[in-house]
This record gives sequence, structure tokens and C-alpha cells, in this order.
Amino acid sequence: SPPAPGNANQPGQPAPNPYYPYAAPPFARPPGPLFTISPGGRAFLLSVAVAILLGGGIAAGVIAFQRSYDRYSSVAKTQQVAALINQGVTAYNARDYASAARFFELAQSGQPNAKERATIAFNLTAAYVQLARLAEANQRWDEAREWYQKALAISPDDRNAHLGLAAALEHLGDANGARAQRGDAPPADSHQDTPATLELNPRANDPYNPNNPDSAQTSKPADPQAFLNDRRARAQALLDEGDQLAKQNDLEGARQKWREAISAAPATPERDQAQERLDRSQPAPKFDE
Repeated sequence: SPPAPGNANQPGQPAPNPYYPYAAPPFARPPGPLFTISPGGRAFLLSVAVAILLGGGIAAGVIAFQRSYDRYSSVAKTQQVAALINQGVTAYNARDYASAARFFELAQSGQPNAKERATIAFNLTAAYVQLARLAEANQRWDEAREWYQKALAISPDDRNAHLGLAAALEHLGDANGARAQRGDAPPADSHQDTPATLELNPRANDPYNPNNPDSAQTSKPADPQAFLNDRRARAQALLDEGDQLAKQNDLEGARQKWREAISAAPATPERDQAQERLDRSQPAPKFDE
């Protein structure tokens, strides 16, 4: 009889099977995938597959659509930063320095260009200094110290913030710290006082400029849905132009307009209508008799 499981095998005999011959095989954890793809990678591969399936012409339209949306998004973000700056300036000039600081912080967290970053830094520093002075007026020296420190974190050479922080530290009993802050302050002739008012962004065509009489201050930055609506309207106009050319028996011109409509708004009903017109306009194939 075969040796019982677990018994030592006899010399010259094969090693015993550690499992009974009719027992179910041991369960093993299935091996994991050899590699995984990130969500971004899957989206990229899907776009490549769609481009291959759609064909070169339509794929080019999809790519052009994406590039147009990227440009549109960039403009929308720039307008949003400008709007936040102007809202902060309006609040600052109304002496609502807390609201002004929040607007400038939001603008700073957006995607401002170099000039806007400098403007935001100047305005935000001024708002923090004004908040510190309000705290001083109410003998809240701990709060004043924090606001002055926030101002210096943005503008390390701001004389007003250095001297204000020195005064706050003196009232808090930190004479050495106050002395160091006075030593770090730039000369008086090289610095201007914190402004009482700030200037609005003077963009003539900026729809978010409160000085622009053609716009409302409550207008919102453009969103992806507005962009899609614009593209659909453009595709519909191209559809109509193609239909008009078809009525004039200019089939080649009509087909060109329908192709442009397909590229203008892929994955929309207007795109499908343009494709249907394009397919119907193709000449019937001729077969040799």
C-alpha cells in the first residue's frame, strides 16, 4: 500500500505525493496582470483607437476640435483670473479687505501670466497690510503679526510690512524680533506706502471688466458647454451653406461645406447630419456590363 501522506519515503523510492490521489487540487491565487494602465493611458489608447476607426479625415477633425477647446479653455482661464483681480480691487477700494484678499488668493491659485502674477502679489500684499492695520487698531496684536507675516511671505522687501511687524512684536514683548524687522526694512526713499486704492484691469474688450459698460459684473467665465454650443452652431451654419450650394447644383462645394461641418463638431447631431448628406451625395458606382 502507498505510504501515508507525510511519511518519510524509503531509500530508492520516489518522493511520496503530499496530496491524496483523488483529492481536489489545492486552490492557488490566480496570477495578477503583468502590467496595469493608468486612466490617462487608457484614455490615450482609446483616442488612438477611435482615430484609427474614424479614419484620417474625421480623426483630424477630432484633433482640431480638441485643440480649439484647449485654446478656448486657456482664454476662459485668463478671463477668470482678470475677473477675480477686478473683483478683489473693487472690494479693496470699498475697504472690504478680507473679501479682497480672498479674491486675490483665488486669482493667484489660477493660471495668471507673469504680469498678472506681479499685479496679484502687489494687491495681495496691500490687502494683508490693511488687514494687519485693522487688527492693530483693535489691539489684536497676534492677528496683526500673522497678517504682516503673510504679507512678507509674498513681498519680503515690503517696508510697511517689516515696520508693522516690528511694532506688533514689540507689543507682544519680542524686542529682539522687532529690532531685526526694523533692520530688514528697506530705506524709506526706496519704497511707497500701502495704497489706499487699487486700479482695475483696464482691458477694453474684457467682458469681466467692471469698467466695461457692455458687460455685467455678474457675468461668468465661459464653460465647456458654451464652447460645445458654439461649435454646434458653426456646424449648423456650414450645413446650411452646403444645402444652399447643393440647390445650386454645386455638389463639390456642398461636399466641402459638409466636410467642414464634420470637423467643426464631431460626436454631435450636426456631425451626423453632415455625414449623411455627404454619403448621399456620392455618385453611384458604375459596373462594366
